[in-house]
Amino acid sequence: WGEKRAYPVTSIARNLDWVNVMCYDYHGSWDISATGAHAALYDPTSNISTSFGIGSWLHSGVPPNKVA
Repeated sequence: WGEKRAYPVTSIARNLDWVNVMCYDYHGSWDISATGAHAALYDPTSNISTSFGIGSWLHSGVPPNKVA
């Protein structure tokens, strides 16, 4: 979870009513080095999953009731 965020999470959490997390397009025809689920729910060996993505927003400080 400790990766530097590209978004101003504190401002997002304070100023937005909700955040719609897009949880798809993890893999596709552009990724010739690997194959994988289009929208993986959970992958314990990678940070490319819905579980990791939503968890990183929550861990960064966005309240759970604002994550959709």
